[in-house]
Amino acid sequence: MITVPFHTLLIEQVLGLYLLIVALILIARGPYYQELMKRVGTNSGWILVGASFSLVFGLIMVVIHNIWEWDYELLVTVIAWLIVVKSILWLAFPESMLGIAQRVYSGGSYYVIMALVGILGVFLISHGFQAFNGNFHIMNW
Repeated sequence: MITVPFHTLLIEQVLGLYLLIVALILIARGPYYQELMKRVGTNSGWILVGASFSLVFGLIMVVIHNIWEWDYELLVTVIAWLIVVKSILWLAFPESMLGIAQRVYSGGSYYVIMALVGILGVFLISHGFQAFNGNFHIMNW
C-alpha cells in the first residue's frame, strides 16, 4: 500500500490536467502562439499580471506542498519552486525573459518542449488519479 498526502494528489490532478490542456492547445495552435510571442513587448502590462499571478500560485504550492522526500511528492515540490523562480525572474528581468521565451517559441524545439510538457501532465494525471484504484492510502494533512 502506498501512502500519499491528499493535497499531493489534488495538486497532481489539477497541475497535470492544466499542463496537458495547455500543451495540446499550444501544439494544435503552434503557429498562432509563435506569432503572438513575436509581437509581445516588454512594455506590455500582461507580463506583470501573468508573472504576479504565477508567483502567487507558486508560493501557495510551495507553502502547501514543500515535501523534500525522494518520491512522487518531490516532483510536485520541484515544479512549485520552478514556478516561483520563473515568476521572480519574469518580474525582475522581463527583457531577458522575453528574449528567452521568444527564442523558445520561434525555434524548432518548440514542439519538443510542448510534447514534454504534455507528457509531464499525463504522468501527473496518471499518478494523481491512480490513488482511487485502491492501492493507495490517502493521508490527511
